[in-house]
This record gives sequence, C-alpha cells and structure tokens, in this order.
Amino acid sequence: MFQESIGLAELHELRIALADKEAQLGAVLEAARMASWRRDLGTGRTTTSELMADLWGLLPGQTFEGNAQDYQLLHPDDVMQQRGLVKNALANGGAWHTEFRATRPRDGRVVWLEERGTARIDPLSGRMSVDGLICDITERKLAEAVLRESEARKTFLLHLNDVLRPLADPIRIQFEAARVLGRHLGADRAYYGGPEGEHPLTNESGAAAAARKQRPFFVTDTGVSHSLSDETRAAYGALGIRAFASAPVIKEGALVWSLNVISSTAREWTSDEILLIKEVAERTWAAAERAKAEEALNASEERFREFAAASSDILWIRDARTMQFNFVSAAFSEVYGAPMEEAAGGNDLKRWAKLIEPEDRGRVFGALRRVRAGDRVVHEFRIRRPSDGQIRWIRDTAFPLLGNGNTVEYIGGIGQDYTNEKEASDRLQVLITELQHRTRNQIAVVRSLSDKTLDESQSLEEYRGHYGERLAALGRVQRLLSRISDDDRVMFDELLRAELAAHGASPGSVFLEGPSGVPLRSRSVQTLALALHELATNAVKYGAIASPEGRLHIGWHVTENEDGTNQRLNIDWRESGVNISDPDNALQNRGYGRELIERALPYQLGARTLYEIGPTGVHCVIDVPISGAFRAK
Repeated sequence: MFQESIGLAELHELRIALADKEAQLGAVLEAARMASWRRDLGTGRTTTSELMADLWGLLPGQTFEGNAQDYQLLHPDDVMQQRGLVKNALANGGAWHTEFRATRPRDGRVVWLEERGTARIDPLSGRMSVDGLICDITERKLAEAVLRESEARKTFLLHLNDVLRPLADPIRIQFEAARVLGRHLGADRAYYGGPEGEHPLTNESGAAAAARKQRPFFVTDTGVSHSLSDETRAAYGALGIRAFASAPVIKEGALVWSLNVISSTAREWTSDEILLIKEVAERTWAAAERAKAEEALNASEERFREFAAASSDILWIRDARTMQFNFVSAAFSEVYGAPMEEAAGGNDLKRWAKLIEPEDRGRVFGALRRVRAGDRVVHEFRIRRPSDGQIRWIRDTAFPLLGNGNTVEYIGGIGQDYTNEKEASDRLQVLITELQHRTRNQIAVVRSLSDKTLDESQSLEEYRGHYGERLAALGRVQRLLSRISDDDRVMFDELLRAELAAHGASPGSVFLEGPSGVPLRSRSVQTLALALHELATNAVKYGAIASPEGRLHIGWHVTENEDGTNQRLNIDWRESGVNISDPDNALQNRGYGRELIERALPYQLGARTLYEIGPTGVHCVIDVPISGAFRAK
C-alpha cells in the first residue's frame, strides 16, 4: 500500500510538471505568434491552440477540421505541393517543413503561412497522430518580394544603362529603352509618346491630371475602369488595350513626352512596376538630352576643327598649369616653318621657345604669366623659321579660359604672322616722312621756279609761258614717281625720253646712246628732270631741235669703284649744226637753266657739271650719283 501511494504521488508531480511545461510552451508559442495543432488519424479529430483560428482567419463558429482536411483554405497553386509533402510524411512516419499561401475566410486576404509537421505512431496505442506548428510569415514574404523586386529593378536599370550608353541618336535611345522595358515587363507594347505641343497642361481629366502632378497614370482593366469615359473605354477595346501604364516627363511645367506600356489582358500593376516605368522615362530623357548635347558638342567641335584647319592664323590652347600645348592648329607648320612635332608631345614649351628670337623670349614668357593670372594680352615677337631662316613677326592674342571655381585652367590664343603688315607699316612711316620731306622740297622748288622765271621774264605773258612749261616738267616727274612701287626707281632713259617727247623732239635729229634701266635716287629725280627740261627747252628755242640742220647727241654711261660702290651716271649732252654767231656773249647770259645746272645740281645732288656754248651749240656734261643698284646687261 505504501509503495502504491508513492507511485501515485510521483505521477501527480509528473502531471503537474508536464502541465507547467505545456503552459510555458504555450506562452512561448503565443509570444512567437505560432499556433500548434494535433490530428488523431484514428478518430480524425484535430485539436488546435487558440491562435490557430486567428492565423487562418476563420469566421466565428467556423471549425478548422473540415477546411483543413479538404485543403479548402489553401491557395490553388499550392495545394498539390502541400498534399504531396503530408502524404509522404504519413507514409514514412516522417516530418515536413513548408511555406504556402492561404485565403482567409474572414477578410479574403491572401496570407503566407509557414508550417512544420511530424507524423508519429503512439507505442502504447499503436495509433498514428500528426503534430504541427504554424506561423504567419506574410510580412517576411512581402519584404522578400520587395527586396527581390528592388534588386531586379536595379539589375534592369544597369542593363538599360549598358544598352543606352553607346547610342547617340535620341530617337534610337527612346526606341531601345521602350523595347527593353516592354520585354522586361512582359508587356505587349511599350512606346514613347510626345505631346501635340510643349505647353503647360491644363486638362484636369485622367492621364493629363496625373501628368500635371508629375505622377504615373495606370489602368488595370480598361473595360471596367471608372477613370475612363465610355468613349475612351470603347476606343481602347477596339485597339485591344486592356491595361496600360503611363509615366509623364515634365520639364519646366510642360509635358515633353510620356512612356506608355500596354497589355492586351487585364493586369494588376505593382508599385515596383509603376516606379520602374517612371524611372525608365526619366533616365531615357536624361540619356536623350545627353545624346543631343553630345551631338551638338561634336558638331561644334567639328566646325571648330574645320575652322582651325582653314584658318591661316594659329589657334592654340595651353594647359595653364603645365603650359604644354593642348591643341595647335595646322597653320603652325606654315607660319613657324617647323613640323607639328615642335608643338606637340614632350616639353613642347621648350622647343617652341627655341624658335623665338632670344631678345624677345623674356617678354613672351612675361605675357604668358599675365594671362595665367587672368589678363588678356596682345603681344608681338619675332621668330626664326628653321625651314628658311627667315625672321617673321608674330602677333599673339592670348586670353584665359576659366574652369570650375573661376580659376584659369587653360590659356587660349590666336597667333598671326603679321610680318607683311609690320613691314608695310614701317614702309608707310618712311613714306610719310619722305612725303613730308618731298612736299617741303617741292614747295621750295616751285617758289624758286617762280622767282627765277619772274626775274628773266619781260612780260606777264612771257612769265606765264615759261612758268607753265617748267611746272609741266615737274608734273611729268611726279607722274613717273607715282607709277613706281616702294622698291622701284625712276630709270634715267625713261625720264629722258619723256622729256624729249614732251618737247616734240624728232627721232631724225636726236640720237641717244647709253644703257637702259639706270636707276636714279628718288631725291635726285626732280632736280635732274628740271635740268633736262631746261636743256631741252633751250634746244627747242635756240639750239639743235629748232634748226633743220641741227643734231642732238645724248650719251650716258655708268662708272663705279672696283668694289661696285659709289656708282655715278655720266650724261653728255652735245648739240651740233647750230649757228651761234657770238658764243662769248651767249655764255655770259646766265638763265635759270644754266644756273640750275652749274649751281643747284652740285649743291643738292653732289653732281659734277660742265656747261659750254660753242659755235655749233651747247655742250653739257652732268655726272651725278645713282642708287648703286645698276648692273649693265
């Protein structure tokens, strides 16, 4: 009896401990939102914890047993998998672990449940029972789905970037973006649509209202959508459009285009799909704008290259930090007479500096330092061309090119070979000085002509005639001078023939002998021309040209030192066939012409002269310096 009492006490304690353990387990399961269940396969009875009905969303008074046995609450797509796992466990006395979807009768919501079950045989009764735990994993599944969709969206956007990156045509970018998106979403069609005009949206209905708020607009089923008018629904039906989503791109308050995705069947658009369509629309816009900008930049660069290649001036750009050339136009070779390698690669600054005349290098580098500091500088310097050794003048206009932070990142410039302009400017200055000098001399000559002619004239009519002839001689000289270029000279034979022709000298009575092309100094032409005029005038009035029997011989030749310097022109004017009854008296009558030859020529030109009047006419010798550039042929 005592032993039986002890056994009952131990059994009671074991029952209390078991109840305590079951209570603890129930509390843990309750805290973990896990429901437990047991099914006796012999009786077919199922017992569950209180949380079981809540997890499955059963209606009040609804029992779990029949629904669970018939799998009526499971999602149709998951029934076969669940039946197979349980059947296999029962056949082998094993366990299963599965996740499935169920439709809650209470609210029609589809939830995800995780279940762990075990089938075992009771050793005492020999009957099989099944125990299991179940919990709601809907939130975890939704988070996993969001994560998967996010990762899929990122992967797709990376792929889209790879597709769009090499494209340069904005239309091709739109086409490829729509094609790739449509394939990714499994849509029937995806395309970009542009507005009729880029104006602010004013239509508040449907898609226009959504676009105005820069929000996507989508319809899951055009046949029943209340956001569409009857006419619109009918039109969509005729086109076979059952569902669509549209994402607008708004810039500065105007709709520039929209990305449209179309399905021929009703479709529940997920938030991730809508977000993806919007992102693709924006990225495509950015890619198209980039392509347009690159196209414009390429066109601008091509025009710049064409301009630089056609320009006879040097266009150049230097890095402001290293002072190395970043760009040099092809004119460099022509202007500097050096290959382009002198302006590209390596230390081109040093090679370029060697082309500059040493006296100018300091000023050139000083100018570059000023430009690097932000100034605009126009400076001039000389270079020596390696190709031909010529000295050329370069006018460089250099200016700073600013980058981020308003700092000078590059130095640009235009280099011009203005040697010809500089030489022309220098010649012009010489000509101006010479003109001033000649003008003063001309005034003095005209005044002297007037005074001398007035002294020797007996009447106003005689004065007018002599003075006019002498001014005409000056005019002829000026015409000769006006025809020549800066480096040319008036030739003696040209001057002589012009003067004789002006006096009507006949070729049968005038004989010329001497080399052609003897150049005269510019300052000697005018005075020498007046001397020839006076000799010719005297010959016409009283000498060889006036008499039928008269003859005029004019010879000239050039003398020079052995080294070719100090060249002089010797002119011999000799008349014959003239009857001068009293040569001594004629010699004593000094006129303007004779005074010009004997006094003015030696004084003004350093000439040596001889003037004689003999029984048969005048003999005059004039020996005058010339330019020193004559070589007889």
